[in-house]
Amino acid sequence: MRSFYNSAILIITRLATDEDGGLFTLTQFKNRVLQLVKDEYREAFKLRLRKARFDKELKNLLSKTRDLRHHTIGHTTRSYIAGDLKLSRLGYFRIKRIA
Repeated sequence: MRSFYNSAILIITRLATDEDGGLFTLTQFKNRVLQLVKDEYREAFKLRLRKARFDKELKNLLSKTRDLRHHTIGHTTRSYIAGDLKLSRLGYFRIKRIA
């Protein structure tokens, strides 16, 4: 079960929070689709995107997943091992909220 949880965190952060230009992310996908939308539909599409933006709760959850990935799953940081860092494990329903 832990392996499934770690995989979910890795997939979510890879698609939603990574910012390296060489990686395929949801933001890059959105920007590419925006370029491909016909001119006459572009403003309506931008308006719909603005309405669908992440709310504060979702941004907070994504921040927590990024911290989990960085300090425990993808890497094991010294601050995590030393106990200097307080990380909370997200429950199933909170992960589902992101996805």
